[in-house]
Amino acid sequence: YSPFAYVTYGIVLSAVLKNQGQGYEFGLVSTRLLKKFETKKQVGRTTVAFNSFLRHWKVHLKDVLGPMEDTYSLARECGDLEYAAVTAFNQSFISFCIGKNLEHLDKKTARLSQNIKELNQHSSLSFIMLVHQAINNLIDVREEPWVLEGPVIREEDVLNTSEDSQGQTNSTALFILYFQKAFLSLYFRNEQVGVVFIDKAGEHLDAVISSWLQSIYYFLDSLIKLGAYDKAEKAEREIYMRRVLRNQKLMKKWSELAPT
Repeated sequence: YSPFAYVTYGIVLSAVLKNQGQGYEFGLVSTRLLKKFETKKQVGRTTVAFNSFLRHWKVHLKDVLGPMEDTYSLARECGDLEYAAVTAFNQSFISFCIGKNLEHLDKKTARLSQNIKELNQHSSLSFIMLVHQAINNLIDVREEPWVLEGPVIREEDVLNTSEDSQGQTNSTALFILYFQKAFLSLYFRNEQVGVVFIDKAGEHLDAVISSWLQSIYYFLDSLIKLGAYDKAEKAEREIYMRRVLRNQKLMKKWSELAPT
């Protein structure tokens, strides 16, 4: 019995078949199998997959942070360096999205970034650097705070390296980039600019399907469209309202899954 196979099937149920409740149950089965068979080699990747893609459907994000911190140590001990790095990134980004104190988060993210750097995991390092730069933009506000350019990273560099030598696009990096730019645009009340960024993030949404970022994306999309509504043309208003109504249906469905 492979715990990782069970959690992978759970993710398929959630992401492809849109059955998040049953997907979560298969994720739980995978964690029980880990304890029963003591398959140490699979502990890191199985637990990371469950925490990143399934646990949040039934558990508040703030209660996902603790298990993720434990998982980082487990994955690193098991030699699953890629999954350890993913967990470190998730710790920072979840903390950002649930509103942790920025000064503390700035220090925590710097420490987690160093951990990822030591693991030599370049993709996760670029992801967490985007989060860190967004934190920096909130602490040290500049003229265009939705532009991710500063001491941590330059968005131009991310865009220039978003495609590898085989022509494959790093959709996860682009989603995080545009998600952060959309969030900052909303926070600083420039929803018209935010519409462009949230739509660009939506082009790469498949990269984070079933993860905790998916539901936050739809919520952010609605807030930005509603904020931009008054200054939009009539045709745009109709598009915005259709999007908001679609998002509301999805969020209503997901809210019925989670007791929190």
